[in-house]
Amino acid sequence: MKYLALLAFSCFLSFGFGQNILVSESMDIRTDLTYELLGQYGDNYLVASYSDFKFSIHNFNNELFLTSNQEFELEDKKSRIIHIYPDKEHFNILYSTVDKDFSYVINMPYNKSLERGVPDTIIRMEKQFQNYKYRYTFSEDKTKMGVLIIQSGDLIGYFVYDIIYKELVYSDEIQLEGYKFYEEYRKSVLSNSGILYLVFEFDNYYFKREKHQFKIIKIRDVGDRTEATIPMANLLTYDAYFSYDNVNNMFIISGLGSEKNLDRAELLFQIKQDPKNLNEYEFLTFTFQDKLLSDFYNNVQKNKRNYLENVQVQDLIFMDDGAAILVLEEVKKMERISSGSRIDYYGNRYTVDYHYENIMLFYLSADGDKVWQKLLAKRQFSNDDEGAYSSYFVFKNPNHLRFIYNDEIRNENTVSEYIIRPDGASLRTNLLSTDFQKLRLQVRNGMQISSHQVLIPSLRGKILKLLLIDYLN
Repeated sequence: MKYLALLAFSCFLSFGFGQNILVSESMDIRTDLTYELLGQYGDNYLVASYSDFKFSIHNFNNELFLTSNQEFELEDKKSRIIHIYPDKEHFNILYSTVDKDFSYVINMPYNKSLERGVPDTIIRMEKQFQNYKYRYTFSEDKTKMGVLIIQSGDLIGYFVYDIIYKELVYSDEIQLEGYKFYEEYRKSVLSNSGILYLVFEFDNYYFKREKHQFKIIKIRDVGDRTEATIPMANLLTYDAYFSYDNVNNMFIISGLGSEKNLDRAELLFQIKQDPKNLNEYEFLTFTFQDKLLSDFYNNVQKNKRNYLENVQVQDLIFMDDGAAILVLEEVKKMERISSGSRIDYYGNRYTVDYHYENIMLFYLSADGDKVWQKLLAKRQFSNDDEGAYSSYFVFKNPNHLRFIYNDEIRNENTVSEYIIRPDGASLRTNLLSTDFQKLRLQVRNGMQISSHQVLIPSLRGKILKLLLIDYLN
């Protein structure tokens, strides 16, 4: 195996915390392409890059040497790739195409030897002047895929596809009277059993707060569709996260709320809805603990604040004991005129600053009686990069969680992690240094490929590398 001094090859690094780190050789990738980590297939790691009707598969061996780059084209140049996604035995090309009269959505599987399987035409629709657009979501176990079909800003249909058996579960047209999809749609959620939930929100305004509500559409099959309303009891939504608990079989809304001010998060709420009876739900609220608020404001506020600002709900992590951990992150986006930029008829030169800062964890037991709250300090600043190198990746293990992140957003950088136990105990460690390795890790785009391995992409200019962390020494 080649060492760090031979930069053209993969390198192997060992650290004192029990993990091994492997860095791949570099690969050129055009900046106009989308890339996807497909994961591990046998002893190889696959990465896809694509645009329009063309895609490439980049094959790395178990030592992360780049062994091949293979280019493919869909048969019809009018085809457009919607998404490339993996399953246990294949990777799949989901794409749309048209002929004279119809539009189609097709799933094309490839095996680990890059041999094409039998294409599956999932749906056929009459060709229209306005093109169709698609939004996709996956079940937690990655066995089902749900796709919404949108035309002219309206939801007109949907389908659920079984990724393992490569077959359509159900599909149907839909007309939502009284719904404004563009304004009121919030999220689609898919259970492991293939139940599709569509979430809409109405009247999230101070002067309409008594009418504020969520509406949930639950779809089990063609013609099996039910709707329910969840009133928010004069509580405004600052931010919310929608998910399905496949262990306890509950649809869950977790979020931040405020009684009057949409610029402040004054409390945390969680709604658990019984899928067997959508009119039955549990509504819990929690206040922020003094210790968390003190840490968030750095103990320097003369006037005590009982709310949070500039925070987003990023994740809800389900634990084996039926509890869940809600993850918040402090995020600020600021536009400013660049220093020295011209101001004339053609306008100003703006730059956008991205601040991704503290992570906050809220442990909620299954019955809501046990709660702990914890702040994980971090500071990340960048500009004009869409925050691509900021935020974090959470590595999940039955015994602990690892929050991996870049300490600073720059070419030479330290990568750190917080290790979190189920009781809230935490340990911060320095994971690795990217000095002299020409790495710029997009940590948030990482992929957990086993109970002890995580794959993280590095994109520096048009140079893509992979970094593999193995916690099993």
